[in-house]
Amino acid sequence: ALYYHYYKSKYLHEKSMPDEARHAAYNFYIEMESRIVTQPLSDGLDKDALNSLYLLFKEWRKISKENGCDSQSFFEHSKKYMNEVLRPFLSKWRKVESKFIECDLFREELKALQRKTSNYIERLKHDFNFTAE
Repeated sequence: ALYYHYYKSKYLHEKSMPDEARHAAYNFYIEMESRIVTQPLSDGLDKDALNSLYLLFKEWRKISKENGCDSQSFFEHSKKYMNEVLRPFLSKWRKVESKFIECDLFREELKALQRKTSNYIERLKHDFNFTAE
């Protein structure tokens, strides 16, 4: 918590934040809001949902690279979510992917991931000072 407070006070000031970081955060927000990581899975296939989550990693890296070193604050901010929330979910379900077709446990855990992601998105919007309604 102390590190996060220091990081936020030092790097996430609106005036000192490069436009590239805000653009990267907004682009990542769009990727997240338009994927299964935030959208309900009603009639879709679990395997397709899992694939969409893997592609989110690819998009995150692409956004971070495209915006260059001036988007480092975005990268550092989002890295914790990616490595501590999304990566463990994907690692767990990658191991059993070939064994399940439709799985109630997967859908329950996906809903929990979606709640965590929604919380992260709110923090992302706040910390990078953009609103998206």
